[in-house]
Amino acid sequence: MNDGTIARIATAFESIAVTLAQFYEKMYPPKHEPGDVTLTRIATEEDKIREAQGATEETTDQWLDIGPRERALLESPQPNPPRRASRGVAKASRVSSIERKP
Repeated sequence: MNDGTIARIATAFESIAVTLAQFYEKMYPPKHEPGDVTLTRIATEEDKIREAQGATEETTDQWLDIGPRERALLESPQPNPPRRASRGVAKASRVSSIERKP
């Protein structure tokens, strides 16, 4: 074989190698790190109503928890309860209702 034939065979093998490399890259692409998953869904009528009414994702325990203002009110000293009316005033009102009878 002469040098020209060997050069043509070498060029043909290089061309075949490039074609096979492209085929391999297409069939078996390199693996990459997976990206962050984003889950989405279409809002239902119930979701739209909750959003319109100002619903939050808080749990019932969070809603019923005592806040800082309520805690401060409970921890502060309570004033004395108002005094009840004396019995004499209560009797006078009952007597006056009896006297009004026709």
